[in-house]
Amino acid sequence: MRSSSRPAVFIAMGLVAVVFTRTPSSSSAQNASRAALQKAESSYEAFLERTSPGIRTRRGLAVETLPDLSRVIHAASLGLVALAVMLLMAPAAYHRIVYAGEDSDDMHRTGSVLVTAATVPLAIGLALDIHVVIAKIADSATAGLISGVAALLLLLGLWFGYPLAMAARGQGRGARAKPQGQSG
Repeated sequence: MRSSSRPAVFIAMGLVAVVFTRTPSSSSAQNASRAALQKAESSYEAFLERTSPGIRTRRGLAVETLPDLSRVIHAASLGLVALAVMLLMAPAAYHRIVYAGEDSDDMHRTGSVLVTAATVPLAIGLALDIHVVIAKIADSATAGLISGVAALLLLLGLWFGYPLAMAARGQGRGARAKPQGQSG
């Protein structure tokens, strides 16, 4: 059996065991299926440890082990990233539904506004989760805070600061080079 198909086998074994634990049957059958599920989980974890040293399984940084404040921050982060994904996906649906896929200036303006708006919740969400992860790994809220703020400043700097600085230097709309062979 190829090593790339092993995770699928372990997952399938676990799913079969879960299905059997969900069906009404005798307690000995349920115990057997629980044992099969535990064996599949431990086999899969052992496989991951052998093939991917350094990668922690889900239990390594589980949400349950986080302090209450970190859980709230993590949940807020997920919400912000989900909002960013919605804003990023909206222009495609808008373009398809409102304009039947045709090009228009209004479509470009709307798409640009939505994509630009998505960068704010995405930057904040990523920075918040970086804070949670670094605070947990370093066991230091200060290290997490410094990392989160640094990530936020870097992302906002790259997504807003640099483009605004280039626009202020005159490298915006009017400065675009025209393709060769076209005149004024």
